[in-house]
Amino acid sequence: MPDAERVELGRVGRAHGIRGEVRFFPHNRDSDLWDQLDEVELRLDDRVLVTRVTRARVTPKCWLIAFADLPDRTAVEGWTHATLHVPADLFPPLSDDEFYAWQLEGLALVDHTGRRRGHVTEMTDFGAGDLLRVRVDGRDEFIPLAEPFVGEIDIDGGVVHVDLRGLIDDEDPA
Repeated sequence: MPDAERVELGRVGRAHGIRGEVRFFPHNRDSDLWDQLDEVELRLDDRVLVTRVTRARVTPKCWLIAFADLPDRTAVEGWTHATLHVPADLFPPLSDDEFYAWQLEGLALVDHTGRRRGHVTEMTDFGAGDLLRVRVDGRDEFIPLAEPFVGEIDIDGGVVHVDLRGLIDDEDPA
């Protein structure tokens, strides 16, 4: 279940150069949140570092960023593969029929019979459209984020209404 107050903005890659920069792979490369960032969290396993981004620049493959509390290559190498989290309130409010991908994580799946079947683990796109990665009956599956497979999404109620018939092996396609 994601943290309701912090949102994962992306993942830290390996160190770049000797001045404490790291490669950073944002989930949304076009985000305009960089100008609003003050405090960020780095999370890796059970470690958390609250710090500030001191430099950020775009390259063709990733961002290069530096942090206030990680002044050199040796310091940042210990945070390779960390996730970078920002306050959720940085994101502008949306209308009732809109949502952010991170808001879907952890929502319960309720099928056409009203039975709870699992939960959403993430929203992803491999190039052909948005998909929900879901955990159903102990295994990971993908569901197109489109009708007739996904119906009402109730963020406040914590559920996504889905029709899994024909998508999940144990469902009757009739």
